[in-house]
Formats: sequence, structure tokens, C-alpha cells
Amino acid sequence: MPTWNDHPVAVVRKPRNKKIYMRYQDGALVVTAPSFITDEQIRQFLFDNKEWIERQEKKQANTALREGGFLYLFGERYGLKKGESTRIENGTLFYTDETAWKSFIRHYATPRLRARFEQVRLRYGFQAVDLRFGFYRSKWGSCTPARRCIALNVNLAFVPLECVEAIILHELCHLEHPNHSKAFYAAIHRRMPDYDERMARLKDIEIPHF
Repeated sequence: MPTWNDHPVAVVRKPRNKKIYMRYQDGALVVTAPSFITDEQIRQFLFDNKEWIERQEKKQANTALREGGFLYLFGERYGLKKGESTRIENGTLFYTDETAWKSFIRHYATPRLRARFEQVRLRYGFQAVDLRFGFYRSKWGSCTPARRCIALNVNLAFVPLECVEAIILHELCHLEHPNHSKAFYAAIHRRMPDYDERMARLKDIEIPHF
């Protein structure tokens, strides 16, 4: 198994993939590659991308939950402190373990994201949909037009409000255009002219993790 700095690298092989790419997922380095790629080729790929990996490791270190650090939750800044329960108290977010953390974030974020979703939906004149929430590793949201169902990533709690609204509008516009055609993006830009600028900010977003 390929490693990086003595840590195992998760490798996902997909027959349809034509190239190798990598990402950080839940604080771990994940490489996705075509099925014919060998472990040795993956090791060489990691070596060739050493600078990128080192930059990402610094970002991961900066977003790991640690006592004395801080994070932004729905635009509000909270200090972080290890505690006996996961809760917010007097501007401090106390945390215990990963299970309690995810449970707290889900319950804290869901009603707030639902309220924001409804504001955006009504602002742009869309009909009601079935709205769901979850922790998703590789997407901020998704839409199933045939079922009029939209799912949002609970981790949007850590994303700037203007970016959250752009993601919501993106999924709503899939109700009209179930693809990523020119007509789809035209529908978005007609309603939100600065959509591209908002979405560009997501490239710098790092989700807090254990």
C-alpha cells in the first residue's frame, strides 16, 4: 500500500477513470486512479506532487480541531475548547469526540440551513421541494429533479453565507435544467450575476476535522 510520511494513503481504483487525481477527505489523503495503475506509479505520482501535498497538509493542520483554536459557524467566530460535552457557551464551542461533534453540527446546522434554503427558494420563486441533509464527502449539494428532492451538506455550516446561497440556487436551478448546460448556467447568472465569484471562494474553504 502506498504511504506518505509513513501514513497509509487511501487508494480508490475505478475502471472508467483515465487519470490519477487526489484530494483530502476527512483529514486523510485519498488517491483515485484507473484500475491499471500500479502502487509504484501512485508512489511516483505522490512524489511528483510533493509541493501540493505539503501545502494541503498545512491547511489540514490549520483546520484540525484543537484547544485554543477557533472556527466560524454560520459566520460567527467561536473559540475551541475541549470539554465534557459538545456545546456552545459564551462564545466558546466545547467539543469531545468526533461522534458527538457530528451529532452536534447536524442538529445545530439543519434548522438554520433549512431556513436559509427557504429564503433563497422564495426569493427566486421556486416551488417547495423535499429537502434533506447529510455529511457528504465530495459534494456541497445535489438535486433529483424527478423527485423534486434536494440534499444539502451539513458542513455548509462552515461556509460563508454568500457561498451557501450560491449552492442553494445551483441546486434549485437543476429543477429547471437537470444538467450543466449553457441554459442551466444562464438561469443561475440571470438570478445571481456574481455566482462565479461566490463559487470561487469555495476553493479556499476547509472543513474543521478531528
